[in-house]
Amino acid sequence: MKIGVLTWKLYNFGTALQAYAMVQAVSENITEADECNLLNYNLPGRDQIVRVVSLSLKDYLLKVENRILVKRKSNKNKEARTLYEQEIKTQHVRFREFYNEISHDDHKVLEERDYFDQEYEKIIVGSDQIWNPKYFCETYFLDFVSRKKRYSYAPSMGVDFLRNEEKEYLKQKLGNGKFQNISVREQTGKKLLQEILPKENIECVLDPTLLFTGIQWSEMLHLSEENNDNYILVYTLSDNRWYKEVIKKIQKEIGVEKVIYITPEDNLCFYQETESVIVDAGPVEFVSFIKNAKYIITDSFHGVCFALNFERNFTCLSRFGDKKDIRSENSRILDLLDSVELKKQFCNSNSVIEIGKIDYEQVSFKLEKLRKQSKEYLKEIVGEKERC
Repeated sequence: MKIGVLTWKLYNFGTALQAYAMVQAVSENITEADECNLLNYNLPGRDQIVRVVSLSLKDYLLKVENRILVKRKSNKNKEARTLYEQEIKTQHVRFREFYNEISHDDHKVLEERDYFDQEYEKIIVGSDQIWNPKYFCETYFLDFVSRKKRYSYAPSMGVDFLRNEEKEYLKQKLGNGKFQNISVREQTGKKLLQEILPKENIECVLDPTLLFTGIQWSEMLHLSEENNDNYILVYTLSDNRWYKEVIKKIQKEIGVEKVIYITPEDNLCFYQETESVIVDAGPVEFVSFIKNAKYIITDSFHGVCFALNFERNFTCLSRFGDKKDIRSENSRILDLLDSVELKKQFCNSNSVIEIGKIDYEQVSFKLEKLRKQSKEYLKEIVGEKERC
């Protein structure tokens, strides 16, 4: 039996790690004679293994030039360019090597559609925001294989509101038994789909990265033992100005001076006062930084996932606007935090920050229960016979 996994394939930590976890989780439910492969497809306009960035190299250099040169007084344009190119090249190599470690099928989905219908018994679409209305794409609704082979595991819709045309699109793509099984990542997404598809059974399951504990991730990625480096890890995808005040407050509150930043390169100017900005980390290095952090500050869904897996104390920052912003994607993180009763760790620019130690005995109990339910669902769809 061949099972395919279709998801995004980008230079993004969460995207890469959930793809790895998805293939790993499916593989644990099949025999040695079977195989599970990551399929060769990405959103139109997004190259296969190419980082999506909002800045050109020239623009980037202009923005980070001061950060580099204030610290190192020499040949400014050449040094800035050399440093940037070396760090990004290293990161690209690390991402490429990571994706190559995942069992994959090099046949191209759009160019060899018949191949997948003939060779694969099941295709599982998920996880990540592949069902977010901003990125609607027919291929992520598995239009290239017959409906008896279509399954989903934890795709995210990312929003808590759908326009009428978006509801109609989802009804056409998912209704009338077009999928053998449908699951989504967030309770908010489940509610939205239940309103549109009252006859379909919609499940809510964990993101694939949460199917494995911190100990299991350490084993899978061959991470070294925890070190004694005392630092706060800041992993943010946005450059909201109020973040800086939160970082300073947490530094003072927990008595940790050292801060390490991991952030997209178009945000680096936001942290230009520090040299502790990691540009060249790949997925393995990213997980290692989380594992060894004293405290984590993030506005990322997968930043929260790995903080939970490694039982790190953390604060989650509100990356998007508040409820007035109908296209806010905060519901993704709020649903996750709510499922383990940690919504107090979420803060916006007006919140009182909760910095106290997290009771991971209680959190782990809840998370393990959700893991068990999600693994059972995955086991069922991997071993399930098709509908008549």
